[in-house]
Amino acid sequence: MTTPGKPITGGTALRIPAVASPNFTLSPLAGWALMQDGSFYAADATVSGDVTATAFDGTDFVINEYGGFFYSGTPAFGNLIASIAPAAGTDAYGNAYLEGPAAYNPGSPSVATSLFGGISLLEAANPGGPYWDPLFALTYNGGAASLDSPFNSTAGTAANPTVVTTDTWHAMTLANGWAHQAGNQIAQYRLAADGDIEVRGAINGSAATAATFCSGLGYTFGAVQQFWCQQTSGNAAVYAQATTGGALEIAGEASFSGPYVFWGKLSPSAS
Repeated sequence: MTTPGKPITGGTALRIPAVASPNFTLSPLAGWALMQDGSFYAADATVSGDVTATAFDGTDFVINEYGGFFYSGTPAFGNLIASIAPAAGTDAYGNAYLEGPAAYNPGSPSVATSLFGGISLLEAANPGGPYWDPLFALTYNGGAASLDSPFNSTAGTAANPTVVTTDTWHAMTLANGWAHQAGNQIAQYRLAADGDIEVRGAINGSAATAATFCSGLGYTFGAVQQFWCQQTSGNAAVYAQATTGGALEIAGEASFSGPYVFWGKLSPSAS
């Protein structure tokens, strides 16, 4: 109820400190209130039209003219966990953020995952940035994706292959009197990024009792596959091959000497 002679408004101006619902409290917020300074508080509201504002401040987010920023708790330095921004910058609490959509693992160092133009993993000394050259970058250009930075993964095996990066080289176990050629690249194999098996090396067959120089690499093949081999004495007919059971052997001559140099790629999925 207003006091006679003391109206609530004077023209269009509010003349009392606030107009509020009977249950209004500021902390915790309940009800609603329109303050004389222009502030408006509402614990709940249903709006049927557009809401226009320069900023929305939530308990764990801020949306303003610079973008949307999401925090693990009350916004503060060191707890920005996600952002969507038209340009890179620093928020009001000192957290560096990236252009486009990004997620953050704040700490010392801090790691950011950017989804702008691909997928990039970047690092900074702390949440204040700056985030520097990517630890990992997968970009998309013209219908093709490319990996633009070094990437390490657990070495692949026959049972658990990796198609992300090449496996490390493994020494072959030689059989039937075959030996690694002294002073040359030993016989090795690895699983390549495309899923094929690479083989290379130099072997000596002076004491060999059979054509098979390696009984198996842990892989089998749907068909016999030949690969390049050169006998240093110049026998042009010699070649190497992998059998369906996975053994590697020298072919093209009845007796063996050495050394033999070979390299090839074998497909476990070939039929």
